[in-house]
Amino acid sequence: MKGAQLKAIRKALNLSASAWGRALGYSGSKSQIAVQVRRFERDDRRIPFWIARLALMYAQHGIPRDIAGSLQGFSLAMLRPAFRFSPVLAINAAALRLGSAR
Repeated sequence: MKGAQLKAIRKALNLSASAWGRALGYSGSKSQIAVQVRRFERDDRRIPFWIARLALMYAQHGIPRDIAGSLQGFSLAMLRPAFRFSPVLAINAAALRLGSAR
């Protein structure tokens, strides 16, 4: 998965970088989490396989209630993706299933 794809999913779910990082399992201060997310989105760091899989799951199914409820600025819109699962994401999901994360 490329950083632009990760950012597109975050934007579609209407999340800040720090909220997105928390949804992906990162902890720490808001600024530390946001910096980490931005590094992934700029392709400064390789996106780990598990983050790519989790992001694709959120893109297809939305964020589970128990996770979304703990995010600052939570809204019910986060529970469902703002777009349909695109062919580009489907191709990447297939590539991830085959084990080729990049």
